[in-house]
Amino acid sequence: MSLRVFLVTSTVIDDIAAITVLAMFYTDEIEWGNLAIAGVFLMMLIALTRLRVPVLPFYIILGGLMWLAVLNSGIHAVIVGVVLGVMVPASPRRTKGSFSETDRRLIERHEKAVAAGNHGRANAILRELEDAVSEIEAPVERMERFVHPWVSYLALPIFALANAGVELSAEDLRDGLSSPVTLGVFLGLAVGKTVGVWGFSRAAVALKVARLPEGAGWGQMLGISMLCGVGFTFAIYIAELAFTDPNPAKMGVIAASVTAGIAGYATLYFSARGRGSSRLKAASMAEAQREEARSA
Repeated sequence: MSLRVFLVTSTVIDDIAAITVLAMFYTDEIEWGNLAIAGVFLMMLIALTRLRVPVLPFYIILGGLMWLAVLNSGIHAVIVGVVLGVMVPASPRRTKGSFSETDRRLIERHEKAVAAGNHGRANAILRELEDAVSEIEAPVERMERFVHPWVSYLALPIFALANAGVELSAEDLRDGLSSPVTLGVFLGLAVGKTVGVWGFSRAAVALKVARLPEGAGWGQMLGISMLCGVGFTFAIYIAELAFTDPNPAKMGVIAASVTAGIAGYATLYFSARGRGSSRLKAASMAEAQREEARSA
């Protein structure tokens, strides 16, 4: 679980860096009026967060308006998604313990209203119970649950179909494989990401500013570092913007992703088996020592 958290965190940071690159280096001209309007919406989002307002539609509406303002300013509006994700509260307004007390009270009142034949009152109590349930879920979790099917089954497939196309004719494949762009992108993702993540992790642990994820070893960290080389959405999008002919760069992204995925999985698999065998051997030796001590 700790390794999964590390991988997800690394991926999010990588996407934020890619979004920053898009905003800073792939913007032709900034329209400052619209950017100022976006800033106003951002201040309103910050105010909602400070006040811990749990009404999710407020964040969605303000986020949509901010997205339009940023889009019209000339900056790539994809950065709004990250800002909105940071702004939405990540903790619930009510704890599960207090919900249990409220739950029992409301259910008792609902049963009494039904027994008395007061169906209007019973329905009102059910709405109160629904509000109580919504308050034990963090707004950001509720938003994630709401947008997940739209992102997974609509937005991401459309993005993939629109941007991932690679020409695979014999001539294009030959040119791509011999292109220094393909090699550079491949090495940057498959090798550069691995060396960077694993090397900085070792340095951070050596300097005592961080520690290894619980239950993990350096072999498993190497596998996770390799998986960080899997790139798709932003890597392909930036390739579209950065190159007149993005085909070689896309080939490099796809080749690196396949290589990093296979190498990372294999490294994690064998390192996990090795750690399991070591633990079993250590446990067996400890048990043998205890048997010898009891015999003596």
